[in-house]
Parts: sequence; structure tokens; C-alpha cells
Amino acid sequence: MDNTTEKTAVKHAAYTPQGSTFEMVWDALMEDRRRMEEADRRQKEADKRFNRKLDRLDKNVAQTTKSVNELSKNIGGLNNTLGLLTESFFAPDLLAKFDDLGLYFHEMTRDKSFRIEKQYIAEADVFMENDEYTMAVEIKTKLTSDDVDRHLERMAKIRIYLDRREDGRKLIGAVAGGTVPGKVIAYAHEKGLFVVVQSGEAVKIADLPEGFKPQEW
Repeated sequence: MDNTTEKTAVKHAAYTPQGSTFEMVWDALMEDRRRMEEADRRQKEADKRFNRKLDRLDKNVAQTTKSVNELSKNIGGLNNTLGLLTESFFAPDLLAKFDDLGLYFHEMTRDKSFRIEKQYIAEADVFMENDEYTMAVEIKTKLTSDDVDRHLERMAKIRIYLDRREDGRKLIGAVAGGTVPGKVIAYAHEKGLFVVVQSGEAVKIADLPEGFKPQEW
């Protein structure tokens, strides 16, 4: 028996009801001690189980995050592939379609980048040129009004590029899409952009509203 336990037992014995013996007090203390040790053991086991669950949860979260990142990467790659396919579908016919409108472009460049002092300022999916006009075309799998707005911003940047090169040719623009809602076509026409849409297995320039005049930058 250690001194601390003995002193505690003696102390308790002094305040126990008459008729209790030292051995009874001692047994009660030992029972309390056993219960405390058992409670402590159970708490430690519970903590271990909790930590194991927490570890599994961390692993599951890490695996889920990895799966989401991989899925996002795959979706991004799929979107890029769809974008390239859409561009490949539209680009070959653009020259001929604008020939029909009397805009005879003699040169076409795909994925044209524009740089000022080694800094990229814009990129056009298709850039067409003749002696009087240049045209930047933005092509989307599904064209939205936001795409139209971004292309208008792009046109302004390309105009700056042309001015820096003292290129005084007129700059006009067009947007194209595999899917183009009617309201987006109307919005693009309102902003002075041509719209190229899918027509069966080919492409066509969307019917121009009466009085349409392309915006020039």
C-alpha cells in the first residue's frame, strides 16, 4: 500500500459512519479507483477509435479531392477538345461564306496572337485579312452574350495592336457557335458583329437584320 492511498483511506475512515471498518473504506476506495481506471481506459479507447475515424475521413477527403481534380482536368480537356472540333468545323468555310457577302478576304490565320512589347494582349480563333479589312472571329461550342461582350473587348485590343503597327485597315468582327440562341444572335447583331451558325452539316452567316451595318474599329 503506498503512503498516499493509506493516508486517504485513513482520512476517509475518520469520517465514515459508525460501524464501518478500515477494510470496508479501503475496499470502497479501491472500487472507486478501479472505476476511474476503467473509465480512463474506455476514454482512451474512445479517443483511439475517434482518431482512427478521423484518419479515415482525412484519407477519404484527400481521395475525393484528388478525384474531383482529376475529373475537372478531364472535363477541361474535353472542353478543349470540343472547342478545337468546333473551330475545325467552322474555319474552313468562313472565307467562302464572307465571299458571298462581298467581303473577299485573301488570307486567314487560325489562333492568331497579338503582342505589344512582348506582352500578349489578345488572341483570335480566326483572323482574316484583305487590303481594306481585317476581321477577328471568335468561335464557341455554345455562344453566349458574355462571349459577345468579351469579343467586343478583344476587338478594342486588336485595334490598339493594329494602330501601333500603323495598320489603318478597318477592323470588323464576327462570332460563331455550334449552338447560338436567337437572343444571342440578336444581341451580337445589335453590337455590329456578324454571326456564323451551324446549318445542317455546314455553316452559314445568320440572316442579317434590315439595316445591319457592321461595327468598325
